[in-house]
Parts: sequence; structure tokens; C-alpha cells
Amino acid sequence: RSVTRRAHRSILPYAEDCRAIVNLTLPRESVFARISPIEIEQALVNALRNSIESSNRGATVSLTLGQRDKKALLETVDNGRGIPEGEVEHLFNPFYSRRTNVGGTGLGLSVAHGIAKAHAGEIEVESVVGSGTRLVISIPIIDANVLPGQPLS
Repeated sequence: RSVTRRAHRSILPYAEDCRAIVNLTLPRESVFARISPIEIEQALVNALRNSIESSNRGATVSLTLGQRDKKALLETVDNGRGIPEGEVEHLFNPFYSRRTNVGGTGLGLSVAHGIAKAHAGEIEVESVVGSGTRLVISIPIIDANVLPGQPLS
């Protein structure tokens, strides 16, 4: 089983409760990285949860695994409200939330950011108010024939 598939499966009940759709796209071949599967799954679930909560009307979210330049790219894209430019820089601060009025703690993306950094990776966010948000977690990949690793796909 792969980390990306498990994250997708584990978020589906929450998505259904929120009337959201979460689509999954995986590459034909597995992508391998030296990771803690539980931690990367947690980072993905946190990112997906934010995407699902981005819309009051039932978001459409895509989760895609790809690779480029020796990095695995775990991408979430939603069609939600988007994030104002001045707020994007605060997204990874602990306890920063745009949803405190409905129970947001501001820890999900902070935790995801810490997990990405602990795996020599990073998170990038692009957002357009009224159009949605794209979040990409990038993690260095390995050659599974040379070093042992976990499949992300």
C-alpha cells in the first residue's frame, strides 16, 4: 500500500461529510523516498483537510503525485475561496487559522510544514482569491534499486 493512497482513503469519509469530492491521480510507476510513512500521510491528510474546508459549498479537490528534478511532488488543488496574498506567508505559523470561528486550530499546515522540513522537503502555496489554492509538498526521491525507501504511489 502506498502513502498517497492511504491518505486519500482516510480523508474520504470526512470529504463525504463535507459534501466534497477528492480525486486522486498517481503516476504509472512508483515513486520512492526515504520517509516516515505515518508522518507523510499525516501531512497529506492535513493538507487535504484544509482543501476540503476551503469552500462552504462542497469543494472539489485533487491530490496528485508526480516527480520532477529528483523530487516527489505531492500536490493538492482546490476550487475554494482562495487565500488573500498577505495571509499566505502566515499559513505555516502554529495556531494561525482563518477558521477559528468554526473550530480551526491553526495546527494542520504548521504540522505538515514541520514534517516536510524533517524530510528535507518543503511546502509551496499558490492561491488566487475566489479561484482556489494549490499546495505542493516536495520531498527528495531515491532510486529504489540503490537505497531502500517507501513507495509514495
